[in-house]
Amino acid sequence: MILFLCISLLAVCLIFLSYCWEINSLCRQLHAYNQGQRRAKLSNRGLFPGMGKLAGEINQGLRASEKLREDAACQEKRLRESIGSLGHDLRTPLTVLQGYSELLESNPEHQQEYLFAMRQKCAQLTETIDQFTQWHKAENPETPLHIERLDLAELLAVCLMEQAHLFCNAGVEPEVELPEQPVYIYSDKGAYRRILENLLTNAHRHTTGQVYIKLDPPGESVHLVVANQAEGLKPEEVPLLFQRFYQYDSARSKGGSGLGLAIVKALTERLGAGLDAGVERGWFWVQIRL
Repeated sequence: MILFLCISLLAVCLIFLSYCWEINSLCRQLHAYNQGQRRAKLSNRGLFPGMGKLAGEINQGLRASEKLREDAACQEKRLRESIGSLGHDLRTPLTVLQGYSELLESNPEHQQEYLFAMRQKCAQLTETIDQFTQWHKAENPETPLHIERLDLAELLAVCLMEQAHLFCNAGVEPEVELPEQPVYIYSDKGAYRRILENLLTNAHRHTTGQVYIKLDPPGESVHLVVANQAEGLKPEEVPLLFQRFYQYDSARSKGGSGLGLAIVKALTERLGAGLDAGVERGWFWVQIRL
């Protein structure tokens, strides 16, 4: 009897010591991980099922922590890039304005010419600031949406009329296909106005030829397509066009903040709409699916 008790006590002590060893091993591994000396997942000998489950839960938490750090680093990098791009977009027209103001002082006979150029640069500054503000609102999940019943065909027609002079100035006569009947959807009217305005602006500003706009008649789903000829645009560049401040080389001289399509992408995601884009036979197209 005494021998049995001694053996039992010894077994309990061995189990307790093994349990303590497992805990200490996990603590050492976790300490090494926190000190940056370890990046592999925590391991244990698997003597106790509960310890294996504990190690698994810790590893899951560590993976989530690493993902948060990576996301934070990416966001910080994007923020630095955005600030740098915004600073460049603001500094360039300001430098030009300063140059023209100095020319006005030394060459007053060219006053009208210089004032016209200065007004153009002021308009460019205003557009950049407005687009940046709109992009910030589109990216902010706390920006409220005002859902209402709206006629997308009517809204598109209004946006086309408002930008008719811009198409005319660009020497572009868009081919437009609109349904005769209303196309009703339930969404945020202001957000869709911004989407349409940005798509139309991008089309007439960066086309190398024609512009095509089509809105399908009402049905189970609604498709809106805005396309423009874009010679030289490569398929691998299409996803980049929807990134903040990105402008492909042939578009840099045509102005713009590089935020228009980024705003379109952010707003369609917030509104739950589908967004497709691509390049086919020299045409760049964007499709909104509702």
